[in-house]
Amino acid sequence: VLDAQVRESQAKLSDLENKLRAKKQNYVGKLPEQIGANVQMVNGARSQFESISMQLRAEQDRLSLIEGQLDAMRRGVGVESMTTASIAAAQAAQKRVDDLESELASARALGYKDKHPDVERLQSEIRQARADLSASKVQQPANREELLKADPMYRTKLQERDMARLHIRELQNASGSAQRQIGEYQSRVEAAPVVEQELASLQRDYDAEKGRYADLTTRL
Repeated sequence: VLDAQVRESQAKLSDLENKLRAKKQNYVGKLPEQIGANVQMVNGARSQFESISMQLRAEQDRLSLIEGQLDAMRRGVGVESMTTASIAAAQAAQKRVDDLESELASARALGYKDKHPDVERLQSEIRQARADLSASKVQQPANREELLKADPMYRTKLQERDMARLHIRELQNASGSAQRQIGEYQSRVEAAPVVEQELASLQRDYDAEKGRYADLTTRL
């Protein structure tokens, strides 16, 4: 009778041991002894998510700035709308104003008064040059799209916009990955008490049967 009970207990003990091993394998990552590592992973993923979020906001602000500059260039409004050609024209017009004002200063240094023909001529040319300078800063919308397509500054802005959009997509993907990691490791931490309870119940049965097997073996 004792021999039969020993064999029965041994079989039950082996079955419980296999169940305990299978449970632990199924719950790898959610085991009670892995809570500390999972908490560290949650904290690391959160730090990464916060860093990515800051980069994403900065890149979105940069994209908004670039798109605003491109829009201003298309509409021909403001200083930011100036293309390479318009900047060159404005610089040439400014140089013309500066040269004429220098000539006027030289004429006055020679004692010429406002009624002097040279002074009157220079003042008239300065007024016209300033008008040309103002006009050079406001481009006409006619054929503007073609001008922009050939403008190096506009093409550079387009490249910057495309790179910013690409970077934003990469950061959004990284942010989503970090959020998934936070959720995954957080769920592992939350599942650990349930796993611990299941394993504890199975472990108690195993320990009890192990004691019974040892007792039966001794009696046999």
